[in-house]
Amino acid sequence: MTDSNPEPKIEESPEQSQHMTRQDFEQAWSAREAEWRKREEVWQTREKNFIAEANANRHEKMAFFCEELIKQGRITPAEKDFWTQTLVQLDTFECQLEFVEGETKASKPTSEFVRNHLSTLAPRVNFSELAAPSRGTIPSSLAREVEIGRQIADIRNRSFNQENKS
Repeated sequence: MTDSNPEPKIEESPEQSQHMTRQDFEQAWSAREAEWRKREEVWQTREKNFIAEANANRHEKMAFFCEELIKQGRITPAEKDFWTQTLVQLDTFECQLEFVEGETKASKPTSEFVRNHLSTLAPRVNFSELAAPSRGTIPSSLAREVEIGRQIADIRNRSFNQENKS
């Protein structure tokens, strides 16, 4: 079987073949750029999620630390939010404090330094039960002052009694 109407072959001129190649190249380049943009968006989303998760973990860690300080009485419950946010910010910026201990030079992250300082504060709130001293019981720290007061009272009473007798 022979084709009665064969399609004529169209030959491309060198200018047309270059133009087609350039078009193909531009299409391929555009497709590749679109793919790169998609990949970049995926990576940016992953990075944002990673940073958000790290910040949430950091906040949770510092809130737990502040809760422990409250239980120990080193900070008050009203200060918890302040210290939590302060420690999160210090930990986020990763600043280093450099100082000299004796003859050695030391460097610590600022948040670690502040946490150590807060941990060594004297308790400001005493949560233990305090009973009032029973009547007649004098604390040993005041015993001397009470004895001196009694002696002064006795002297005044004697002098008052002597004046009234006369």
